[in-house]
Amino acid sequence: MAFVPFSLYTIGMRIRVRYGILLCVFLKMALASCANAEEFSLESAAGRAVMNPCTLELRFQPTGGHLVKLSAAMPEALKVENLKHDATQAAWGLPEQGIQVSVQLLSNALSVHFLSSKSGRFTWPRISEPSIQAWALPLDEGALVPADDSRWISHLGERGGMDTTADLGMAFLGLQFTNFSISVVLPNPFNNELRFTNVAGRLSANLTHEFTRIQKEKEYSVRFRMGTNSPIEAARHFREWLMGNGEFVSLKEKIRRTPEVTKLPGAAHIYLWGTEGVSPKMIHRLAAAGFDRLWLGSDSWAGFVNRPETVEAARKAGYLIGPYDSYNSIHRPGEAGTWETSQFDEDIYESGAIVAATGKKKAGFKQRGHLLSPLVAQPSVEKRVTKLMGLFSANSWFIDCDGFGQFYDDYSETHPASQADDVQARRKRMAWIRDQFHVVIGSEGCSAPVAPTIHFAHGVMTPSLGWGDADMADKKSPWYQGSWYPPNEPAVFFRPIPLKDDYHYFHFDPRFRLPLFEAVFHDSVVATHHWGSGSFKYRDETQTTQLLEVLYGVPPLWHLDIAELDRRGKEMKRYYGFFSPLLRQTATLPLTSFEWLTPDRLVQKTTFGDRIEVIANLRPTEFRQPDRSVAAHSVMVHWRDSGQIKRFVP
Repeated sequence: MAFVPFSLYTIGMRIRVRYGILLCVFLKMALASCANAEEFSLESAAGRAVMNPCTLELRFQPTGGHLVKLSAAMPEALKVENLKHDATQAAWGLPEQGIQVSVQLLSNALSVHFLSSKSGRFTWPRISEPSIQAWALPLDEGALVPADDSRWISHLGERGGMDTTADLGMAFLGLQFTNFSISVVLPNPFNNELRFTNVAGRLSANLTHEFTRIQKEKEYSVRFRMGTNSPIEAARHFREWLMGNGEFVSLKEKIRRTPEVTKLPGAAHIYLWGTEGVSPKMIHRLAAAGFDRLWLGSDSWAGFVNRPETVEAARKAGYLIGPYDSYNSIHRPGEAGTWETSQFDEDIYESGAIVAATGKKKAGFKQRGHLLSPLVAQPSVEKRVTKLMGLFSANSWFIDCDGFGQFYDDYSETHPASQADDVQARRKRMAWIRDQFHVVIGSEGCSAPVAPTIHFAHGVMTPSLGWGDADMADKKSPWYQGSWYPPNEPAVFFRPIPLKDDYHYFHFDPRFRLPLFEAVFHDSVVATHHWGSGSFKYRDETQTTQLLEVLYGVPPLWHLDIAELDRRGKEMKRYYGFFSPLLRQTATLPLTSFEWLTPDRLVQKTTFGDRIEVIANLRPTEFRQPDRSVAAHSVMVHWRDSGQIKRFVP
């Protein structure tokens, strides 16, 4: 319910002056300074909120919980005007900032809304509550960060400002307390910056929203809700919020719209390499080995243009197959060292770049060329995809960058766009390809604003690691990722390597991993690893990776040529025989719960719908319960309706 402003209370006073003139003076009870703007309380079934309108300090006592500070005071008191409140809502103005503030304490949530009349940056909330035990953060798949973990505090602090569309793919935080949690949802995911700091040895954070001059409506909201102490509670709240606002589309609905999506659940994701890899021979080998459901991709469209019979063979085998495509960067036509996806005509190169607020064109990937406005690109998208589809009839299309979450404000005079406009244009082009050719759409990453449109995402379960890491680029280093040659089997994708301890700690250590993305989107988007971090890439993590894939309901991602199929084929088929039938059942079910079954958090349980339970034992010893046991480094699946149990040891 929208906040309805109160009429200002007035007192009419008749004052008779010496000369007998009757004056009527109305004394407005509006607060014009902070000196007399005292804090107020709001109460509902959710609990009691106490807020100071001058400092914006916010405290909240959930029903049945203790008082916690959701936002510390601003560094300096603010001038306040026209404060009005009743038992459950309040509103006032911050005239010097040009901001109107409204607060509502609903039956199950506390909402704080800021409406600005001018551009500028505004920091709120400032979260520094010492009773927070841990933070649930949608970093990649999801992370649980203990509030007093010095390594995590340093790591997050060193990352600097993080946005809530790419750095955090979903715009929420989970604050974990001893017996409850508070989720923090940002209804406007754009133009936000989250910055972590160390306060007295504990993790703290500030959220800053930028009201830009290009935004049509300069709004920013924060929604708090108390819940259980489940580490995925914030993801549940975010999922409910998306559903309530029409921003969630289930995989079942996507299948109804695009029937080819039925081939996605249970499919392993494979990038093909080399002349033999991108060939009917490879397709026949895979089919003969018993792989009946696969997604097949390539690093470019050239292999499919040259071998359309490969695409035809894959479709006949019941597979999904499609090229890599991108509309992120644009290079000058004929430029040396360019890549095929960035080549367009001269006119669009000159006029189609995204323009920064400074008036300078934004540089493209690796500082080459420019970033291409998705508002301008649509005719080129339609021309390119139509031409390629005429050369090979793919039933899937992978569009790099569109799902990643890097959305831009464009200050171009001819094609201005806010970040929200940018997203809509990206969704429009992916939807056009999907509907025009009835294909399955994927992208790198899956920022929440694009989730209604895409079907699968690479880079959520594990991101690309090592950008800018000199050790991973040094051929003499034990952590060297490998070269991009030979072209038929580039070592960067095929060479298993050890993983640096920091990468293990922050990306693979199961004590800190949470299925937050799956708790929101498991039955909407099929997500897996980045192509640079395939299931076999980090040799010491392969076992844990397989266990968590099954636990989270996530398919593997592999790189294959004929030689690799010969080396790993039996291992792959054994694993495929276990996970593929399972994922065909779980893909359209929500991930409804996640639990730790041991204090060390190394025995973990997920539930899909109310039907299927999965327990992963990541310990080196057997896990026992009165009615069941799970061997060391293994996974057990239990079907509640039939009582059936299946086990797998990587």
